[in-house]
Amino acid sequence: MGELFFGVDIAGAINENVSPGLPTVGTLTKRIVGTRTPGQLTDGTQPTAQVATGKVVVSDYRAGQIDGTLIKQGDRKVLFIAESLSPALVPEAGDRVTVEGASYFIVNVGRDPAVATYACQVRG
Repeated sequence: MGELFFGVDIAGAINENVSPGLPTVGTLTKRIVGTRTPGQLTDGTQPTAQVATGKVVVSDYRAGQIDGTLIKQGDRKVLFIAESLSPALVPEAGDRVTVEGASYFIVNVGRDPAVATYACQVRG
């Protein structure tokens, strides 16, 4: 069950009623920076990854939205249904999204007030 927004579990309702009808599944990969072993400054930080899958809607930006700076040619929009992400992860800039056979880095993330969806601007 999601957080109540005006007394309604909007995120839960979206997940329950919209997710089953979405054919596309996306993978969110978060890179977790590790820590150095004390006294071993030459060793790397041993990063790990957390991976979640969830239902998504993928779309392209309209030509008039592409300004070459904030939105570049080839950027796409990936809308995750928040409660469909399993395990529950929150996308952040720098995370990786794999969808429709392509892999992208997240440039920017927005969410609606009910935290029902995460709108990710992604770039190849």
